[in-house]
Amino acid sequence: AEQWGVSRFSVNKAISELVAEGYLMRRRGKGVFIPPKEQLVAKESQLNMIALVLPDTHEYFYAEISGEIEKIAFANGINVMFCLIGNDQEKERAFLNSILQKRMVKGVIAAPYLSRENAIIYRKIHHSGIPVVLINRIHESMRDLPHIVYDQAQGAYLGVRHLFENGKKT
Repeated sequence: AEQWGVSRFSVNKAISELVAEGYLMRRRGKGVFIPPKEQLVAKESQLNMIALVLPDTHEYFYAEISGEIEKIAFANGINVMFCLIGNDQEKERAFLNSILQKRMVKGVIAAPYLSRENAIIYRKIHHSGIPVVLINRIHESMRDLPHIVYDQAQGAYLGVRHLFENGKKT
């Protein structure tokens, strides 16, 4: 605490969080220790996961994107944890808070429910060091987070313009 100029409370809180996450072990009456290497390796392999938060997979766009994300993740040794939120902002909020508290994923890809409350949690996840990429639906307060938005009207316009410019007029 003295070396870094922080309170003992802050140091104890950080140690408690590392114990809760499995990076340190606390032995009553003996102190805090680094776990055996095998335990840390097992812990890291659990974290080889990303979260995919989608409204559903009934819509073709989300079915396609979830399949492609899973295929690419699998090819790279990454597991995908799906959360299908429908239009249930409470379910999404609970899932996001779980990610934030347990730090159980290496990243989040989401088509979020458009609520200010959940936007705040996405931002907290992002600021905690867990990368977040938003797809297709974003709340206006989330525009500074990494995002990809599929614009059907612009895509149709560009497609028609390309055909027209290449002589396809009828």
